[in-house]
Amino acid sequence: MFVITAERPGDAAAIDCLLDRTFGPDRRGKIAYRSRRGRPPIAEFSLIALDRTGAGEPGPAGLVGSIRYWPVVIGGAAPALLLGPVAVEPTRRGEGIGHGLIRRSMAMATLAGHRIVLLVGDMAYYGQFGFEPAAPRGLD
Repeated sequence: MFVITAERPGDAAAIDCLLDRTFGPDRRGKIAYRSRRGRPPIAEFSLIALDRTGAGEPGPAGLVGSIRYWPVVIGGAAPALLLGPVAVEPTRRGEGIGHGLIRRSMAMATLAGHRIVLLVGDMAYYGQFGFEPAAPRGLD
């Protein structure tokens, strides 16, 4: 069981450790990381998933997932969001944590007026959320 809530300022170190466990310590060399370098994520769409104890309260260090978005501009004119990374504790995959983080944050972004979201990721997974390859739309 998990609960989704807003990322808090004190969560950054735990999220960084989760990202290392999920993607490996070499993750910072990937293309998506280079495009985010030097810029903070958009706080209003940064969410975390916390493990829930049997009593129904979030555990003290129970971070089991996170999602962040970053501002990007397409072609010098069109504002967009860059989704990612989405991280789920490796031992908790298959429980719907990533699905919940993506659905909730995408709904928040839509309500805030965002219409374009880009990501670098597995089409087999992200296709279920309506994502399509960008190349046919002229994006590399």
